[in-house]
Amino acid sequence: MTTTIPKFAHLQIPLEDVVKATANFHHDNIIGRGGLGHVYKGQLQRSGELITISALRLDRKKGGGVVEFWTEVSMLSDLKHPNIVSMVGFCDEEHEKIIVTTYEAKNGSLKEHLSNPNLTWTQRLKICVGVARALSYLHYDEGRGYGVIHLNINSSTILLDENWEPKLSGFKVSIKQSLNRMNQVILSEPIGTIGYVDPEIEKTKGVTYKSDIYSFGVVLFEILCGRKAFVPNDANRLLAPLAIHQCEKKMLKEIIHPALRNQMSPHSLKRYSKVAYSCINGERTNRMDTNNIVSELEDFQLQQVQRLNLIENLKHLKIHLSDIKLATDDFSDTYKIGVTAYCNLYRATFDFEKTSPIEAMNKGEPLKRHNIVLIKRILSRDDEQGEGAFFTELDMLTSVKHHNIITLLGICVEGSEMILVTENVSNRCLGDHLGNVNDMRILTWEKRLKICIDVAHALKYLHSEMEAQKMIINRDIKSDNIGLDENLRAKIVEFGLSVFLPPNQNGEALHLTNIAGTNYYIDPEYEKSGTLKRESDVYSFGIVLFEILCGRPAYDPIYHKEGLVSVARQSYHTGTLENIIDHIIMEEIGESSFIPNKGPNKGSLEIYIEIANRCVAATQDERPTMKVVVKELEKALFFQTSQEDRVQGPETDHVVSKLEKTMELQLNEENNHEEQTQRPNTTQVIAKPNKALELQSTHGILVGKNLKHLKIPLTHIQSATHYFSNKYRIEKFSEGYAFYRAELEHYDKENPSSKRHNTIEILSGGVKHPNIVTLLGFCIEASEMILIIDDFSNEFLDDYLGNLKDKRVLTWEKRLKICIDVAHALKYIHYEMEDQKTIINRDINCASIGLDENFGAKIIDFWWSIFLPPNQEDDTLYVDWIGRKFNIDPEYKKTGKLKRESDVYGFGVFLFEILCGRLASHLIYLKEGDIGLAHVARRSFSTGSLEEMIDPIIKEEIGENKFVLNRGPNKDSLHTFITIAHQCVAETQDQRPTMKVVVNKLEKALFFQNNNKDNPKMSLEDIKRVTQNFHGDNFIGGGGFGKVFKGNLQDGEGIKTIVAKRLDTRFGQGEQQFFSELQILLDYKHENVIGLVGYCDENDEKVLIYEYLSRGSLDRYLNDTSLTWVKRLNICIDVARALDFLHGGVGKQAKVIHRDIKTENILLNNDWKAKLADFGLSLICSINQETDYIIDHACGTRGYVDPLYRQSGFLTIESDIYSFGVVLFEILCGRSTFAIHKHEGHYLPDFIKNNFEEGTYAEVVFKQIREQIVPKSLTTFQEIAYQCLHLEREKRPTTKEVLVELKKALEFQSNSDVSIIETQVVELSSELNDMNMTGKSENSEIRNKEKMLLHQTDDQAESDCYSQEDCYTFSAEYLINKCTYMKRRLSCRYFWSVY
Repeated sequence: MTTTIPKFAHLQIPLEDVVKATANFHHDNIIGRGGLGHVYKGQLQRSGELITISALRLDRKKGGGVVEFWTEVSMLSDLKHPNIVSMVGFCDEEHEKIIVTTYEAKNGSLKEHLSNPNLTWTQRLKICVGVARALSYLHYDEGRGYGVIHLNINSSTILLDENWEPKLSGFKVSIKQSLNRMNQVILSEPIGTIGYVDPEIEKTKGVTYKSDIYSFGVVLFEILCGRKAFVPNDANRLLAPLAIHQCEKKMLKEIIHPALRNQMSPHSLKRYSKVAYSCINGERTNRMDTNNIVSELEDFQLQQVQRLNLIENLKHLKIHLSDIKLATDDFSDTYKIGVTAYCNLYRATFDFEKTSPIEAMNKGEPLKRHNIVLIKRILSRDDEQGEGAFFTELDMLTSVKHHNIITLLGICVEGSEMILVTENVSNRCLGDHLGNVNDMRILTWEKRLKICIDVAHALKYLHSEMEAQKMIINRDIKSDNIGLDENLRAKIVEFGLSVFLPPNQNGEALHLTNIAGTNYYIDPEYEKSGTLKRESDVYSFGIVLFEILCGRPAYDPIYHKEGLVSVARQSYHTGTLENIIDHIIMEEIGESSFIPNKGPNKGSLEIYIEIANRCVAATQDERPTMKVVVKELEKALFFQTSQEDRVQGPETDHVVSKLEKTMELQLNEENNHEEQTQRPNTTQVIAKPNKALELQSTHGILVGKNLKHLKIPLTHIQSATHYFSNKYRIEKFSEGYAFYRAELEHYDKENPSSKRHNTIEILSGGVKHPNIVTLLGFCIEASEMILIIDDFSNEFLDDYLGNLKDKRVLTWEKRLKICIDVAHALKYIHYEMEDQKTIINRDINCASIGLDENFGAKIIDFWWSIFLPPNQEDDTLYVDWIGRKFNIDPEYKKTGKLKRESDVYGFGVFLFEILCGRLASHLIYLKEGDIGLAHVARRSFSTGSLEEMIDPIIKEEIGENKFVLNRGPNKDSLHTFITIAHQCVAETQDQRPTMKVVVNKLEKALFFQNNNKDNPKMSLEDIKRVTQNFHGDNFIGGGGFGKVFKGNLQDGEGIKTIVAKRLDTRFGQGEQQFFSELQILLDYKHENVIGLVGYCDENDEKVLIYEYLSRGSLDRYLNDTSLTWVKRLNICIDVARALDFLHGGVGKQAKVIHRDIKTENILLNNDWKAKLADFGLSLICSINQETDYIIDHACGTRGYVDPLYRQSGFLTIESDIYSFGVVLFEILCGRSTFAIHKHEGHYLPDFIKNNFEEGTYAEVVFKQIREQIVPKSLTTFQEIAYQCLHLEREKRPTTKEVLVELKKALEFQSNSDVSIIETQVVELSSELNDMNMTGKSENSEIRNKEKMLLHQTDDQAESDCYSQEDCYTFSAEYLINKCTYMKRRLSCRYFWSVY
């Protein structure tokens, strides 16, 4: 029994055990057939336990398969995951190769069940999730230092156990890759199974982990459609293009397996198909990430299971669809009473006794025979709103029991139909009455109070009184969702957007990215930050309180775009609230018409108004709990119902007067508070003009600035925006303003004759600077405050960061320019404004940055901005903090200390948003105690893991040839950007740079990016010019790849010689080698690695341009006597340095194995400096401590190839060491391995081995240099070279060890007097002969060299030299004799012998 890798020794299984387990491979035990051979089932005794196994037996008749065998062994030996087949061991004995795994395919492969109608949608989802988890483990498991690309994901390699749990198998062509290089292309030919192979492999000439994503996407569609990926005789043979076409035409339902159509809703189908489509559509960068796929599918599966369980638990409430259709006359319009965004509402009489016996949940008794009920039929929608709302409401209504909450009576889920049946609310909804004068007269003040109290009790129950400490936030409290029964008792009837608040959660808040609610009712803090608390319901209920007070819905046109709450707040603070109170309740009369205007009791009204105003406070912390609200409303009702003398009640004027006094008192208190804090600042009036007094001040300031020429009538703006129609609105912010885009006829008052049309936007803010939005006009009329600014046609920056497709538009260069634009704007408002003015913006974030048609950035929001008083000593203000939770300066928030550096912090967060491609508030930055992007970025910077956070889109930027060459940001550009961003988010203000410094650093980052020399692409036209159109006179060599040409390239003011290697594409070969060499030479630069000058991939021409090394390749000089031993040692050291660099991984984990080390691939410059070349066969690989080998088909040059690699396919960095050992002995012997093979019948390694075994060491040394070498130098060299040729790779030295020994050999040689003199003699004579031959030197220079040579020899043996035209020429015999003579002279100090 043998194996080539010791780490596998414990996995070896004796052949006899496998034979016994499979009954000598009996045909009855065959359970599968594949490309490598048959799979047998058996019973194997292992560690005292009998286990059922699968044994894959390599078919010896077919030959080959050895590489695939060892690849599978290598992969499975390291992989441990519940959704991957488990390896028992392997057998490699007597020419038998067998892989043994546990038998887990009790239900066969997925392929066998694709069309099985009994395989339910839930089971299919379970399979999808299992395979996705396996892929996530392969691609990203942090327990390993590498990822695995499977490369053969298909329905045949997905096995199913007895519980339909998937087990991924088939790792015979899998590849390992460093985790930090998983996005990069591994050069490869298209491999895999037809129908599943990533089409991008052909375009990019290689694979990435996203090649697996493509294959998995095909499997997802197989599971959905119930057909195979490839059906040879079908009109649509390939499933993938068919699925893409059907998705894009929105006709996917046509190809879904019929048995599944009634098992999923339209939204379920859309959500699943979106994941599958994203896996197979377009370029790799568009495909979903593995972890995101897992997250989506797990969430989808969990939702599916939870919903099925919920329906199962509610089967006692089940009503048949046929019964509902009968009651509504097949959903006739006659019974329809309303329509919402996600359902139709019907009212019908239902005969429960003829259906299943349903008990009323609130009484525990059978319902009466005939009951009027509400039927809510969910609309068939593609989005989550309908289906999600149905199950949410179902979950909520079965969890609550309260007389002010609607009661669930029954449910129906059949096919795509989802229906809720609830008790009836005979007096419709509160929203139906608002605005209707006749209806509102019915609702006296007392009845209105009772309605409010009913709803308040329901909310109090949901928030704090449910069983098992459950808490529900409704999220959609509004008048349309409050039903009124026959006694006008109120019930909350809608829970479609509700969420459970987890018990015992700190802060009792949820942080959500999916903001849901109704415009005009939604809590502004929740809408802005995603922070959802019970106080969010309190805010919405406050709106309802004001609706009931004013008798109009919150969105009534009378309130314009602001809605009721803005008008009510303003009226409250200005003491004019009586103007908007419903006049009906102020004019209430009793049964006797002679009783004059009684209206609400004054105390009742004051309490009501006060609690309503508190409910709609701007921040959640300012709002009361529902317990407090209930108490106050009941107090208001008490005041109303307990007045003894109704005739003597206060008149309206008195009530209003009291209200005015209350408002006046509050304003005085606010003014006193401002005086006490000693922080008066008139600019705050400009920043937030939301009070009437502030409005007057603002108007005065604008007039004082002589801006009348910018004033635009409100009627013009209303006309342009169709009264602020949603059609023209492009954004709405919770701060109380919205953006509209419209064509406005704008008049320039200073030039009345000039009339121009501007595309404008309406908001609140603006300053003059190229990178600050320009103010074109303004309007202050009545309660309207409007600013007109120039257009930013590419919308807001945050729109791009939240959209994967749009984000791809933002290349690294564009992102840098956007950052620089914003930095210049901040620098301007901090330092460069007129009259020494300084503004602190206080709200720098992606949502406040607009992008024009050229993606130029402009700050468009100054809502919270503040002037810094001039000539203030410390440039500091102390003010109450305001800002966005994840963008605000922590020192300012903690101390109230506001400085320019507060903006710098916000800008630093902005920089990291740009870098990471996500907003600072993204949920990914809120895990495990993290508090936003800045916190996570600082930690990642300090731990050196920031690269993991960088937006993969900018790391994957690719060129025209679609070949990923790790372009994207230049490393210097990225380093400069990250450094300054990190400095900006320092925790204290004093640690942060000024915006002047920031601008300088960002412009430097852009300079590095624009002057990126990492991608030296050249045009074919330029290369043709350099090589004179590849003229034959410039041809200097060639091989299987094509021809090599010499050329002259203009380099600055001079000319440099280059070499152009032109790929011969006639036979369609060499492309992979071209891209492999290009990738390595771009990423791995070293003084002893050939330098890449440029490359061309154009018009089917592929050319690599290298630096020119004048002496050519080393193989030409092996037997050259001018190549002294010292020169040879230096060449060896140069090559060893190159290998050490490549094998060391260059700090990237990924190492390079050259695979073709030979003297022909070692080039020499004029100074005999050596450089390693020809990387066409080289591999970038994830070699590490866990896996120090690659399994591949052997390639390289015969005579140099590691025998272990040639025989087994195991490639290691020691394979290069073996080849280098051959080169070392070629240099020592003065003969190539081919020359030795020609004369000796075997290659150099065997020749060396034979000589060493026979003790004839001296015979291997090149005769012409033998006597140059000192003994210690030779011994040191031979020992390390011989170790390199060891057959056991573990006993070969590392490149570092080789390098150390070669340097020792050089040191021994250099310290020898003999060596010094001999080297000088040989080098001088070589140089002299070169001068004589080339004639490039003057005779005087030649004579000086001759004298030096004669002086060194200290001999006048003129018979061995002769003079010709005043020039001496030395014979070879003369030089050899002189060397021998010198050795004799020095023999008294050195004993010369070679072994």
